[in-house]
Amino acid sequence: MCCCGGEAKWKREVINDHKFDFVDVDEFYENNFITKFKYCFIFVFTIKSILIYVLDLYTAVTLIFFNDWSTGVDEFQRLVQKLVYVRWIFVGSIFVSYILLFLEARKARAVILSRDISFTFTSIIANRYYTLRSYAHYCFFNQIHNQKRFKDEMAFFVFFALKGWKRLFFAEAARRCVNGYVLYLIFKDDPSWKKLEDFKLDKKISLVTMGVPCILFIVSALKTILAAILYIPLVCEIRGNLKEYCCHKIDKR
Repeated sequence: MCCCGGEAKWKREVINDHKFDFVDVDEFYENNFITKFKYCFIFVFTIKSILIYVLDLYTAVTLIFFNDWSTGVDEFQRLVQKLVYVRWIFVGSIFVSYILLFLEARKARAVILSRDISFTFTSIIANRYYTLRSYAHYCFFNQIHNQKRFKDEMAFFVFFALKGWKRLFFAEAARRCVNGYVLYLIFKDDPSWKKLEDFKLDKKISLVTMGVPCILFIVSALKTILAAILYIPLVCEIRGNLKEYCCHKIDKR
């Protein structure tokens, strides 16, 4: 029953044969260049994610044991000296990101052991696990993704956009606000790009590592806000739980 009233016109049922044990994913193998080219990016994105967590861990260890802020950005150094809790904002955010990763990995492990197709598709880590195992699994998931209607496409967009809200706001927001404030201090008097010409290479690199994550955070935040706005009318339309609806649509494929 939805808050908008009315019963849902669909109901997800547990179907035992909707598991990988009963599906030959090799039948979905696509032997074309475009699909294989896209598949290569799965490895690129996975390596990028691993490197981010490794760099975050390195940053946390450096801050806790050495209190080293070797960014090359004078404004950042002055901000840290003025506000001593900035260090713990970064450490706390990194700590939260690892907690969320552990919780998500534990859920993904249960999904992988269940071998349920719909749960695997909606779990980012489980989906990535099967995709990295074989190209055929990637083609299989790609086939499911390409068979969605507009309403289904919106439901999946909202579901996946809201899925990472905890990491976005609890593990990223504080750090990006600090970085954004530092960039503001640097460019508030002279917002032109010509100012960068006077900076040394290490400072330019530090500014890029601050600026790019801030831009990505803003894009992700806008995407999450849009998904939150669409969530209420969407749930009233499907009249039920969003995750169950997504799993129901995957089962129908």
